[in-house]
Amino acid sequence: MPDKDVHTIEDLIYYQYAKIIARSAFDMPNSREAKKQHCGFIKKTFRELKSGIKSWSEITREDWQFVI
Repeated sequence: MPDKDVHTIEDLIYYQYAKIIARSAFDMPNSREAKKQHCGFIKKTFRELKSGIKSWSEITREDWQFVI
């Protein structure tokens, strides 16, 4: 279930992206575990994405493999 601050589809996308960031940053097996253990980080990242402080990655790790 998304956070209570999620009201729009755009918010939901930001929230899911914040969970993906947490999962990757903390090497978690899945987003559910990331949410349980790093809820504060996810909320902070969600707010930063929503406000524009943080922005989307422009290139993914997989894309870098083709560049190098």
